[in-house]
Amino acid sequence: MEKYKIVFESHALRDLREIVRYIAEILKEPVIAERIHNSIKNQILSLEVMPYRHKLIDDEVLNKKEIRKMPVEKYLVFYCVTEKSKTVHIFRILYNRREWKNLI
Repeated sequence: MEKYKIVFESHALRDLREIVRYIAEILKEPVIAERIHNSIKNQILSLEVMPYRHKLIDDEVLNKKEIRKMPVEKYLVFYCVTEKSKTVHIFRILYNRREWKNLI
């Protein structure tokens, strides 16, 4: 089975850094921050195989852009798949209770 390449867009990298920083520095839980970081990263890397396993977002506009969301811990990873280049583009990682539709 051919693997897809995972590409982290700048917003996603910034989101992940901010999640880890908030948990480690503001909540004073560096061990939990590291665990969540590893969990998110491992789930994202698992998209190398079967990236279509998560549904398209249930929103007319975002659905047309073929944006998918993957729940991880208390976060949502937003991504799209480019079949031609076999690439998964990770573009946002947001807290699941946040109003995310305007941030995508």
